Amino acid sequence: MAVLGLLVGGCGTFGGSRPPAVDITGRWTGRWLGYGISNIPREELAFADFSQNGYRGRGRLTLEGTAAAETVPLAVRAAGAEGSRILFEISGSKVRMTHENGAAHMLAEFQVSGDQMVGYIVDNGSRQSSRMFSTVNSYVQEEGPPVRIVLVRERPEAKQPPTGMPPLPPPPPIAAAPTPPAPGTPPSSAQQAAPTTPAPEAGQQPPSGEQIAQQPQQHPAQPPAPEAQAQEPRPVPKDFASVPELKTVYFAFDKADLRPEDTANLDQAAEWLKGNDLMILIEGHADERGTNEYNLALGERRAKAIRDYLIGKGIAAERINTVSYGEERPVCTDKNEDCYKRNRRGDFLAKPK
Repeated sequence: MAVLGLLVGGCGTFGGSRPPAVDITGRWTGRWLGYGISNIPREELAFADFSQNGYRGRGRLTLEGTAAAETVPLAVRAAGAEGSRILFEISGSKVRMTHENGAAHMLAEFQVSGDQMVGYIVDNGSRQSSRMFSTVNSYVQEEGPPVRIVLVRERPEAKQPPTGMPPLPPPPPIAAAPTPPAPGTPPSSAQQAAPTTPAPEAGQQPPSGEQIAQQPQQHPAQPPAPEAQAQEPRPVPKDFASVPELKTVYFAFDKADLRPEDTANLDQAAEWLKGNDLMILIEGHADERGTNEYNLALGERRAKAIRDYLIGKGIAAERINTVSYGEERPVCTDKNEDCYKRNRRGDFLAKPK
């Protein structure tokens, strides 16, 4: 726990004899903001579940889309969709979190305001020491870009209005800097919403990828924005199985754009999913040309392109999950273009809700 001594100013002493000022028990959703390979900005979904007992507690933290995000701690990236087990301590309205295996694997601090929580990963385990922050809003760090996390606590949904009354309008997305509710005001359903992903603009696809590792690669400057947040815990890939009605989607070399021949299959898949209430997992894959990191990011963009198309066809976002395997799961290992074409793909898996 020596790393905890690196926090200076404003952190106070965690624990105490009085009841804690905040209780973070429950499920939280939001997003994380940081950087990926080649300092490409990233903004993705984040999930957390906490159980507090007095001034201490434990839980699970999940950051989506971290496969190629070098600023995220390795232990958190390796945990993937299953999330990282964490321990936390409370001091006033501050929460200090460490990885279950120790602060050397991850150290973060949050500021809690009502049902909003904003914080930073202040040590990602890649360096021996750094100068941390005195408060969440006054961040100072000597090495590496920050990883910022914004979370909002989920509340039970309001009861349905009586028959004949018009439905409530959809809640707006959460703001990047949440504002605590006024005293005496119940939490709004707006605190449960998450932003949606805008369609990528033409020309923003990276010009190289799935290329020979020695060739320089250019990456997009525009990061993907987070999708509408899932309401259920993230599924585990092994729980899913292939379904013949959901056909594999193939991609051109170094592209994540959907081709006309594949959108026809996706139209059929959307119609089939409307009549079958299933959760689906979209796997993004790449051929072996290029670095592992680049191909992971490319597979992720391919999976998200399929997801965005299905959402546009009326499939609820909370039914769709994505994962990228990059070049790690080829269906063909020959060194020729016919084989490479089969590996540049997006696969479907499904399971009952």
